[in-house]
Amino acid sequence: MNNYDVIIVGAGIVGAAIFRVLNQYDLKILILDRENDVCAGGASKANSAIIHTGYDPKPGTLKAKTNVRGNKLWHKWIPEMDIPFVPMPTLIVGIEEKDIHALLELKERGRKNGVPAVIIGEEKLHEIEPQITPRAKFALYVEGSGSIGPTKAVQALVGNGIKNGGEYLLNTTVLNIKEANNEIEVITNKGSFYTKILVNAAGLGADDLMKMTGETWFDIRPRRGEYYVIDNTAPIKVRNIVFPTPTPISKGILVLTSVAGDVLIGPTSDNIPEEDTSTTHDGLKRVLKGAKKLFDFPFEKYTIMSFAGLRASGSTGDFHIAHSQTLRGMINVAGIESPGFAAAPSIAEMVRDLVGELVDLKEKEDWDPTYKFPPLLRYLPIEEREKLIKQDPRYAHIICRCEHVSEKEIIDAIHMVPGARDVDGLKRRLKVTAGRCQGGFCLPRIIDIMAKELNIKPHEISKFGKGSYYLTGYTKEDH
Repeated sequence: MNNYDVIIVGAGIVGAAIFRVLNQYDLKILILDRENDVCAGGASKANSAIIHTGYDPKPGTLKAKTNVRGNKLWHKWIPEMDIPFVPMPTLIVGIEEKDIHALLELKERGRKNGVPAVIIGEEKLHEIEPQITPRAKFALYVEGSGSIGPTKAVQALVGNGIKNGGEYLLNTTVLNIKEANNEIEVITNKGSFYTKILVNAAGLGADDLMKMTGETWFDIRPRRGEYYVIDNTAPIKVRNIVFPTPTPISKGILVLTSVAGDVLIGPTSDNIPEEDTSTTHDGLKRVLKGAKKLFDFPFEKYTIMSFAGLRASGSTGDFHIAHSQTLRGMINVAGIESPGFAAAPSIAEMVRDLVGELVDLKEKEDWDPTYKFPPLLRYLPIEEREKLIKQDPRYAHIICRCEHVSEKEIIDAIHMVPGARDVDGLKRRLKVTAGRCQGGFCLPRIIDIMAKELNIKPHEISKFGKGSYYLTGYTKEDH
C-alpha cells in the first residue's frame, strides 16, 4: 500500500537527517528523491564538506541556532555511523592591516553565538599552517570544525533510517500535491502516495513544492560555486580550513584538505537564473586567483578535475522551517544554504518537534543508532588487508589503480544499502574514476562488474541514470 505516516521529499543531507531522526519513532516513513541515488544531485552532492562551528551566521537567526547545535550533534553522530571525518580548525586569514576589523567583527559574532575564537599573530599562524603565504599577518582561529565525507554522510543517514524500518524510493519526481480525505496525496511519476505528514526537504526545488500548495511568497534562487580538486600527490599540505577575510558579498575562496586527502579550492558564489552545474572559464580563473592569495602555490599544475555545486539561496536570507501556511500536515524546510550541512542534525530535531505537534511520537524500543560501511582496503593496516584477501581473493584484484579499489569493494558498494546503481554512485562511495586517469583505465572493468552484479546488460549501465549511458549496444550478433 502507498500509505504512510510521513513522506520526506528530498534525499540530500537535510532530508536524510530527518529520515534518520524520525525513524527513531513508531512511524511508517518513506523518503523519495528524483535522482538515481541518494545525494546524487543538488547542494549536498557538491560542496565544501565542512562542519562549521557557527561563528559566522548572524546571531539570532535559524542559521546560527541550528549551526551551533548541529555541530555538537555531528560529533555524536559521526562515530555512531562510521562517517568519514577529519577534525581541523578554521583559519580566517588577514593579509592587510585593515582586515583586522572584519576578523574582530567575526570574533564578536562567534561570541554571541556561543562559539569561542581567538586572534593569532603571524608567528603562530605560520607555525600551524607552514605553507601559508608569507604575506599573511594574522588570523581568526576557531576550533571544533572539520572536513566530512558529504556523500558518505547522506548514505549513512539514509542507510540507518532503512535499517530502522524506513523505506526509500528513487527516480521519483513530485508532480503535484493535494489534500485528500484528511490526508495529503503526493502525485508522482510513479503514481500517488498518501501520507498524514509531508516533509518538503526538496532543496533547490523546495519552493516549487510550496507553490503546488498555493504558498507563493518564498523563492529559491540557485547560487553556483565552482571548485578545483588538486591531485593528492601535489607538494602542498594544508592542515586547517583556510578562508580569506570575508567581504560583504562573499566568504571568499577557501583552501582545505578533504577527507579523501585531496586539496580542494573554491568556491565562487554566483547567482544564476536556473539550475546549471557547468563550470566556467571565468569562475575557475577566480578560484585559482583566490587560492593563490592564501598559498603561493601553482595549483593549476596539479588540478585533476573541476566541478560546480548549487546552493538553495532563499528569498528571506535565513532558513525557513515551519508548518505550511496553506496545507495542514505539510512541513516546509526551505532555503537551506550554507551552513546547511553542519546544521542538518539540528534541523532534523526541529522537524521532529513540528511532527510531534501533529501526531503522537512513540520511541522504538529497538532503535539502532549505528551504521557500518563496507571496508576500504586503502585505509586499513597491511595485516587487516591480508586477512580480507584470504577471506575473499577478489580484494586482491585491483580495478581502479589511481585510488587502489578492488573488485570486491566495488561489489560491496553495489550491494550495500543504499547501494550504487550507476558509475557515479560507485564514484561517490569508492572514488573510482575520480583519480588521475578519470576512469580511462578502470571504466570498462567497472561496467562489466556492475552488469554482472545487477544482472543487466553492459549498455544499460549509466554514468548518472537515464540518458547518460556509456554504450549503445553490441557490435556482434551473438549477445
